[in-house]
Amino acid sequence: MMTDKKQRKSNYHDTYIEEILKMIDETLQNNQEVDITFEVSLKLHICGDAARRFQKMHEDFIHENDPYRCLNENKEMFRSDFKDVFHHVDRCQKEAEEFTDRCLKPAVEGFVNRSLGPDIIGEMRTSEQFSTRMSFQYSVLLDLLSEDDFKKYLSFICSYENYVKNWILNKIVEHFSNGSTMFEEQHLQSCVNSINNAIQKAQTEKSGNLKSFVDVVCQELGDKLVISQDALGKFMILNNANQEQFAHRLTECVKEMAQALREKFKETNIQTKLQNLQEEEPTRSTSLYFIVHMSYREMYPDWKIPPDASLQASDYWKYVMAKFNDEFAAAYDAKPADIPPGWKEITKEQAEASLKESFSTK
Repeated sequence: MMTDKKQRKSNYHDTYIEEILKMIDETLQNNQEVDITFEVSLKLHICGDAARRFQKMHEDFIHENDPYRCLNENKEMFRSDFKDVFHHVDRCQKEAEEFTDRCLKPAVEGFVNRSLGPDIIGEMRTSEQFSTRMSFQYSVLLDLLSEDDFKKYLSFICSYENYVKNWILNKIVEHFSNGSTMFEEQHLQSCVNSINNAIQKAQTEKSGNLKSFVDVVCQELGDKLVISQDALGKFMILNNANQEQFAHRLTECVKEMAQALREKFKETNIQTKLQNLQEEEPTRSTSLYFIVHMSYREMYPDWKIPPDASLQASDYWKYVMAKFNDEFAAAYDAKPADIPPGWKEITKEQAEASLKESFSTK
């Protein structure tokens, strides 16, 4: 009961305590062993706790509905509205712009950002290097050989999972660095269609005022777009624009919003898009970028990708150990290993051929 009252953000009423007492009486009614002393003590305890919560609820209600606070928070908007009325500015145009900028645009942008994760994963899975576990491992090891960088080999050996996550991230950035906005356009157009359908639905409802009109629009979009209730509440204050004119202006504003977002998506690099994705899904981010974790774990839920033990005696690792013998010794604070002479004669090309043979790659 207390939770329900609090969520409604309503003010305290005397009947609330009466409801609590009635609930206690109903609970104790079937228990004949409860004496009057216990009953009184129980009611005093429960009502005392409820009274403190109701007091806080009352104070919150007074604060939330304080006219002076509301006026101060929105005085710039009221001043702007007054100037518009005085100068005979097209109120419908301005209200449509405000509703689009404050409510619709952030919701659409958030939806597009959240939708990019599965799109990026699907696109990366079409690449050969992500197609199977073996292809993935082969590609990682081949890259290491191509770069011939000891620090990367050391990272691969000491922190394998972190290394491959960073490797995946780099491949994603490399793949999407051409600035393609194909995925954004698809989701953006879907949002625009949904908004236009919601506007048409609201027009057929023949709502009595603008608030009812906007309520219908938001209700229709509720399953898809997350519209800020705070922004919506501020927009609706003293809003009495003509409904039909507002609908017409809003449709035009949505077109302009879509074009502005297209330009923004086009100018946003892939690193920023990945960061935006992480911010949209903070609870699912377990590494630098959410999408990297998704790629590593959710693309291949049955994968367990430890370094392949079958490669330990291959020419690939013989080449690596011979080439970086001194570096490995320094890293592990040890003496250089006694490398067999034959290992030192293995070329980079032979190491690559050994890698291909180990993974049955032609």
